[in-house]
Amino acid sequence: MKILIGLALISIPMWAQHAIAPPEVGFLVDSHANSYSVKGVAGNFVIGHAAGTGIISGAFSGSFRLLKSDSEIHVINQAGRIVARTDAPAGPALFAFSPDGSPAVVYFPKSKTLRIWDGREFRPGPEFGEDVVAIRSVSATLAEFTVQRGGELWMLRVDLRSGATVSQAALPGIAAPVLMLSDGTLVYSNGHGVVLRRLDGSEKKIAAHLPAEFALSQMGSEWVQITDLAAGRLSALNVQLGHEAYYLLPEVRQ
Repeated sequence: MKILIGLALISIPMWAQHAIAPPEVGFLVDSHANSYSVKGVAGNFVIGHAAGTGIISGAFSGSFRLLKSDSEIHVINQAGRIVARTDAPAGPALFAFSPDGSPAVVYFPKSKTLRIWDGREFRPGPEFGEDVVAIRSVSATLAEFTVQRGGELWMLRVDLRSGATVSQAALPGIAAPVLMLSDGTLVYSNGHGVVLRRLDGSEKKIAAHLPAEFALSQMGSEWVQITDLAAGRLSALNVQLGHEAYYLLPEVRQ
């Protein structure tokens, strides 16, 4: 009898025990401009209660959340406390985090302007006139921008102090949408699923049935959110090295 009881207890998920919370995956933003926490493990996700409303764009690094409403940006720490806020122009935003998960750069596509995080708050950056589709922080003074030029994507390295382009290179075979992670990984679709192109040039191809129109955003330190722009359906991509996989997320209950 003791053996049977022991086996039964082992079969219960750890987070079913009241003393242990399910592991945190990250935060998502749905098509109704609401943010939700996501917990659980790969393939067994739990969507929490709304953690924010009126959100146009959002990203989560594992350490900080960046949430943009129509007129403001909030920086929220792991404890759920707002540690900084700033006015922002209307429209969506693109976010970049530093390798340690702290905020780094925000780009506003409509106004083509930048805000740069100095450790306490955002300060205005130089104007940038390109058609930007993704950004990445390289250092306190350098950022990379994936830009659309005609029918091609280009990677530009930009000096954040002056706005000058330091270097540039074409990205043949890659089309928007694209997401750039803090470690230099490019996330994009090849028509058959998702491709993760690492900084060393190696690629990991993940089979997935993607919608015709979708958006990519950072949902956690190891997770990317994929949003069906037509139907609002959400899915998740594990980008951790050696654990790359694609999963559907459960329906968000309004």
